Amino acid sequence: MKVAEIARNDEQGHKRAIVMPSDPKTPPPPTGLDVTGRRLWRAMQQTLQFDPAETQLVKELCRTADMLEKLAEQLLKHPFHADMLAEVRAQRIVYARLMGAMRLPDADDGLKRPTRRFGVRQPYRPQNLKVVK
Repeated sequence: MKVAEIARNDEQGHKRAIVMPSDPKTPPPPTGLDVTGRRLWRAMQQTLQFDPAETQLVKELCRTADMLEKLAEQLLKHPFHADMLAEVRAQRIVYARLMGAMRLPDADDGLKRPTRRFGVRQPYRPQNLKVVK
């Protein structure tokens, strides 16, 4: 994932990112996306440049956003339908996990990507445990 340009401070002195697409031609949205998914696709593709694996995550994120929009419309008609409420909850979890998996850079952190953790965290490794008596 590449970001083309960064602006350091806005009027209030906060770090803000101004990103320009590295490639002036934005890839078209995948077929089958509705309005919400296409909007999200364009916003992400105009902001960042993705490798093929990340592009697949963006596609799934856009599909999930479309599903959440459809479920929200259905909940307006049937506000307390338990199955739909459960599905909304599940789709929100999927959306959050996809966003986390993408490790998108944060403008407040100077557009640094979050660190990726592998394996067991340091304090829980067996060699670091001490017997308490």
